[in-house]
Amino acid sequence: MSRMTKGKAAVLLIVEDDREMRSLLCDEFCGTGYQLREARDGDEAFLAVLQSVPDLILTDLRMPAGGDDYISRLRTVAPRCPIVVIRDILSGPHPVLRKLLDWITGKGHAMRRVTAVGLIP
Repeated sequence: MSRMTKGKAAVLLIVEDDREMRSLLCDEFCGTGYQLREARDGDEAFLAVLQSVPDLILTDLRMPAGGDDYISRLRTVAPRCPIVVIRDILSGPHPVLRKLLDWITGKGHAMRRVTAVGLIP
């Protein structure tokens, strides 16, 4: 399934300080039609958004330069970009994330390490 905006692949920015988790998230979205970009922390994400606003941001909050201030900074430079926040990592699939992934990708994916997500309007 192709994700397109204005004739180009939609851009998904994945922000996660844990390298393994970031890799897992990228693997989940690989082949979904998104152009994937990565950031290791809040500062790197902010700089990436300054360069080019993505179509969607999937981010951790508990990371260097993360937290509420980080979201506020993103909102100042990308007020219309949807931000999906991953809050905790545990074992076991989470039905909310599964539904979110189904909605984003249009097909059934099950993440096994993410337990809570929230969409920031």
